Amino acid sequence: MDDDSESSKLFTIIAHRCSGSSYPENTLKALENAIKIGVDMVEIDVNLSRDGKMVIFHDDYIRFGANNIGSIRELTYSELRKIDLGGGENIPLLEDMLDLANGQIGVMLDLKVEGLEERVLSALAERNMLDSVIFSGKNLSLLRIKNLYRDARIALTYNRAGPYELFQAKKLGGEFFNVKFPTLRSTIVSMAHSLGIKVIAWVIDSTRDLARVSKMRVDAITTDKPIEALSFRKNIANLNTKIALEPIVGFSLT
Repeated sequence: MDDDSESSKLFTIIAHRCSGSSYPENTLKALENAIKIGVDMVEIDVNLSRDGKMVIFHDDYIRFGANNIGSIRELTYSELRKIDLGGGENIPLLEDMLDLANGQIGVMLDLKVEGLEERVLSALAERNMLDSVIFSGKNLSLLRIKNLYRDARIALTYNRAGPYELFQAKKLGGEFFNVKFPTLRSTIVSMAHSLGIKVIAWVIDSTRDLARVSKMRVDAITTDKPIEALSFRKNIANLNTKIALEPIVGFSLT
């Protein structure tokens, strides 16, 4: 690791789909592990079953049985719960994941389905979690979230980190510019900060890329290797005790 920490920044670490363990992604055991290792936040994907349950699963389709593939939205939650994702883990409900995360870890909710905005906000409000969450997903859903709850923190997501995308995020009221890392440049990060927007880079896994985003002064990263990212950040902090982590949401373990 480059030992020049003077220009580096301590970024918030978000475990992509609760990654960082041998447990299947987006499951309760994976979330338990993320809490245990001390990661700042987890990213989880909110989908919908046929009977209207808010379930945590990234893809539109799921393999079950010997040769069956079905749409998440065409299977009931009872049917989905019978599918073993590995290690005895199954698809959890959003409410179960929130109950486990509440007061222990920040959450980034990636809304995979439009129309769930009121229900998601209600589930968060019931648990007093509105200030510990960042919302990502489809732009229309995020605008609805913002309209329903003015203080919601939304992360507009783009595959390209250019000036056009950044100014669009600003125009849409995004607090976060959530971008695919290989397209990100330090000039865009600086521009975002000048506009009052924080930058989240995804997905950052290698030590080389961790060093690059740190020097770019991004505010947060999404990673499939949170243990390695935590170790890297600790080394940066040890090299320069004058810098401190600035939480990107109201909830922080520090």
